[in-house]
Amino acid sequence: MTLREVIEQYVLWRQAHGAQFTTARNLLRQFLRHADGDAACDAVTTAQVLAFLAGKGPLTRHRENKNYALVGFWRYAISRGYASCSPLPDDEPSSPLRAPPYIYARHELQRLLDPRNVETCQRGARQLDAVTFRTLLLLLYGAGLRFSEATGLTLADVDLSEAILTIRDAKFYKSRLVPVGSQLAAVLGRPAEDYMLVTRHSLSEKAPPLQGRILLAEDNPVNQEVILAMVESLGCSVEIAGDGEEAIEKMAKGGYALVLMDCQMPGKDGYEATTEIRRLEDAAGEKRHIPIVALTANAMEGDRERCLTSGMDDYLSKPLGREALRTVLERWIGEDPQAGAQVAAEPAPAGPQAEAVAAPKAAASAAAVPDVPPDGGAPIDMKTLESMRPLQRAGQPDVIPRVIGLYLSNAPSMMEELQTAMERGDTATVYRLAHSLKSSSAMVGALRLSALCKTLEARARETKEGAVPDGLPEIESEYARVVEALRKLGAGGGS
Repeated sequence: MTLREVIEQYVLWRQAHGAQFTTARNLLRQFLRHADGDAACDAVTTAQVLAFLAGKGPLTRHRENKNYALVGFWRYAISRGYASCSPLPDDEPSSPLRAPPYIYARHELQRLLDPRNVETCQRGARQLDAVTFRTLLLLLYGAGLRFSEATGLTLADVDLSEAILTIRDAKFYKSRLVPVGSQLAAVLGRPAEDYMLVTRHSLSEKAPPLQGRILLAEDNPVNQEVILAMVESLGCSVEIAGDGEEAIEKMAKGGYALVLMDCQMPGKDGYEATTEIRRLEDAAGEKRHIPIVALTANAMEGDRERCLTSGMDDYLSKPLGREALRTVLERWIGEDPQAGAQVAAEPAPAGPQAEAVAAPKAAASAAAVPDVPPDGGAPIDMKTLESMRPLQRAGQPDVIPRVIGLYLSNAPSMMEELQTAMERGDTATVYRLAHSLKSSSAMVGALRLSALCKTLEARARETKEGAVPDGLPEIESEYARVVEALRKLGAGGGS
């Protein structure tokens, strides 16, 4: 057999025994550039071996790897009768002394792992943010992972409650479990905002937690879960009403410091529920005025004015941001948990004056869904999903998989209803479903789908009853991509 054939047989033999053997295989194939691959193994000379080992520059670890690959190959070739002797030199030059390991002091380790000292870490064309850089260092030096293993981890591979990491497709093509210890698990599980760079936003996170009992009137299960976690992470307790009628019943029992009221709900919507709540307050003759904050995915001035004239006190645009929510809650219940219930508010002005009042309040919290992103990008924005990480509550299921599961459970029925409503020309139902799907899609990071739903919502608003607005085929196509990506994330894959 020729040298080339024996090398390929040796590689297959090693891989058949479970070794990936990638580096040694490549080195042996490089050796063929210095020796005649079509000749017999015994035709290889020591001079050809030395030429391969020498390389360029000073002696490095790479030469050791080359020599190690050749030693293994010639042992195999001699044992199988393909070679009678080894052409390797008898004496190998000594490797240069390696630098002794540097032992870090505790304060040096703390400074190294504190990403407030590192704004970004450039790696090729990518930039790692400070929190990601810190996590990568912890996995490499704290858990002893290889770089490829650390960067290949997904959310499904990390179980901090059990202090276990699952490394998939590891050496010899097998998965393995890596215990990280309780101390390292606690450090890895610390909220991301604990390590944010100091800014006016991060300083506000250090403020004492809010207090008070909040009523959340919201019909969308995905929005319920995210907003519930958001409010509880700020220190308040939450009760949920699934529609306007239930919100009125709960408000009649009292005890709430503030209401977060979704404007678009089936049956009695947020505007009608607010008007009824204000009527009941007036009929009771009490001076109590519970602040009601509108939650809506619309950002039009007419909607803001309608919120105020119906009796609402403030406005938040979905998808909510934790900072915007904190700002509004601090405005109404920050100093005293009962302050919002004790202050009598003046009647909301009408007309242009109401619009002038609405504008500054809405400007701080409005976050309109962006224009439709181009097709072909990732269907899920991972930054949006990861922004939920600080909302994780102790002893509760992981918030991100739960939100993904709720979306996958509820979105299919919404899509079916939307398709049926489009076929019937029921523009009112199309408007309502597009509005709801837009909001929940934005919550899970499906930004392009959310923007497409926003476009359909606007068209349905302007289309006469019985007519069919355009845009459903593109929504169906993007929805299929979103569902596939979320299912992979739920199963531990990547999008």
